[in-house]
Amino acid sequence: MKFSWRVIQVSLIGGLIGILIGFLLALISSVLNQSPVFLPSTPTFVAQYQNNLTATLVSVGLWALMGIVFSATSSIIFAIDRWSITHQTVIHFLITYVLFTPLAVTAGWFPVKYYLISYSIEFLIIYFITWLVSMQIAKATVRKLNRLVSKEKQ
Repeated sequence: MKFSWRVIQVSLIGGLIGILIGFLLALISSVLNQSPVFLPSTPTFVAQYQNNLTATLVSVGLWALMGIVFSATSSIIFAIDRWSITHQTVIHFLITYVLFTPLAVTAGWFPVKYYLISYSIEFLIIYFITWLVSMQIAKATVRKLNRLVSKEKQ
């Protein structure tokens, strides 16, 4: 029971973070493209809906799902202690790629025909950089904890 409540809590927070990141990226894109109105995604995506508000509401739902994909999978997969960190990372990468890609396509971030290979390479590079930073932070935390433990022993 405790585990499922933790996943729900992490999913809610992840959904909110996904909305925040999606909104900020859309806002930056709208500003950089000098759009006279806020565009939650590409003009092609927005044109699929009756109005900009509907497109924004759909985008918010997609952004929330994207945040949930990353937060929920992380809280579940990286909690499995019997797996090595490499095994956890590979499984997390595969699951997030499989779940995130259709959301990114639905959000109009790239057309499947032309950009799937470049998207996959970008996803891999971004995932690797994020993993590398996370590993460095984890190593620094372990070093700090080891120093504290060795000081307490003295």
